[in-house]
This record gives sequence, C-alpha cells and structure tokens, in this order.
Amino acid sequence: MGKRKQMNEEAEQVIDANRNLNTSMKKIGKNQILAIVVIFLLILFLNSTTFNNGSSKVTLKDTTTIVSIENVLLQTYDTLEYPTIIRERIKEQLICEVKMYMTTIAPTTEVSPKLLVELCLKYDLDLALALAQGRIESQYGTKGMATKSNSVFNVGTWDSQKVLYKYKSPNESIEPYVKLMKEDYLAKKTLSQLLQNGGFVNHNGHRYAAAANYESTIRMMVMDIGITTPIKAYQEIIGMTNNEIPVFFNYVKTNDDFLAQK
Repeated sequence: MGKRKQMNEEAEQVIDANRNLNTSMKKIGKNQILAIVVIFLLILFLNSTTFNNGSSKVTLKDTTTIVSIENVLLQTYDTLEYPTIIRERIKEQLICEVKMYMTTIAPTTEVSPKLLVELCLKYDLDLALALAQGRIESQYGTKGMATKSNSVFNVGTWDSQKVLYKYKSPNESIEPYVKLMKEDYLAKKTLSQLLQNGGFVNHNGHRYAAAANYESTIRMMVMDIGITTPIKAYQEIIGMTNNEIPVFFNYVKTNDDFLAQK
C-alpha cells in the first residue's frame, strides 16, 4: 500500500508538472497572438485615418478601433516604448504607401521609397512635395534628361540641356535635392508661400523651373496626395512629440516619467 501510494503521488506530480507546462505554453501562444492582433489592428486603424489638407490636421475616423488598439497595447508594451512603437509601425506603412504611389506612376523607377522617406523625415521635408516634384521633373528618374544624369529632381539641369550634376544612381540625387529645398528654397518661407504663384524661387530670386504654371501644378499634386493617400497624415504623426502621440491616439495612462519625456 505504501509503495502504491508513493507511485500515485509521483504520478500526480507528473500530471501537475505537465499541467503547468501546458499553462506556460498557452501563455506564450496568447502573447504571440496578441502581438499579431496589435499589428493587425494598428494597420486597420491607420488605413481608416483621413487627412484634412486645408487645415493640415489628421482626424480620427473609427474611435472604436482606437480603443481596441489601446487596450491591447496597454497589455503588451511598456508605456515608455509606446511612441517609438507607433512611429516604427507608421513608418513601415508610410514606406509602403510611397512605393505604391511611385510605382503606379513609374513601374520601372529605381528610386528607393525607403531612402526617400528617411531623408525627408531627417530633414523635415514634406514628402508630398518631393513626390510631386519627382513626378513632374522626371517621372522618378524614368523620363527626360534624368535617364542620363540620374538627377531625379533635375537639380543642376537646365532647359538648354546643360547638366551640371550627374549621379551614379537615381538614389544618389535624393539627398542633394532635399538639402537644397530645406537650406535654400524653404530657408525663409513656408511650403504654402513656396507654392504660391511665382513663389518657387530661392533666396537669390532664382526660379526652380521656367514653366509659368510650375507652382499651380505642384499644388494640385500635393493636394491630390493629401486627399487620395495617407502619406501626409503618416508623416504628420511621425513628427509628433512623445507627449503628442499618446494624446492623439487617446492613450489614457498617466506616468510622470513618460509625460516628462520629449
């Protein structure tokens, strides 16, 4: 009887150990599923945002989805990581949107959407402006003199066919263009002022392009990008501070250390 009792106790211990292991495995599975749900809900939400081009403000379309995302994020991520996670997810979607926009217009373009996004974010240049100019100037490096110079934005190129700068690849021409726009054309004026009729000139009064309707064409394209794609909205969210992102997404959780971060 004593031996049988000992065997029964050992058997119960094995059963308990298996039960604990199964419970642990279930928890791991739930966490993995939860992470997938978070990403899926966030993508759904991002696709439901709309952007008001006139007021330059993002508006929320589905608050129910937002609450769902918030509840999941609260269980999954540390509060201090929240703005970083949001930016990373939205940046991924932004790159996809930029790629889709460019390849729809120029399927053979070699311009890297990732590089274009990263440089515009680095220098705080409006992506819609860059996409509009890249389209007008060279169909993203697939038309005109850019096929020989690799200057996607025709920087250093004149209507007389004179070419001052040549690049090994279209992607090498992106940063010089972005820097030129921020340090010269937009150094002392806003984007709105730049796109006024006759406003696309640098601090020396030199026009970017000879075409009289250049500004109106760019304006229409920038507006179209704001209305038909979430590109401007995504860029605006990425540019928010660590304090603004939780407020925008209705992230209701107080944390003094978190709120003190910039």
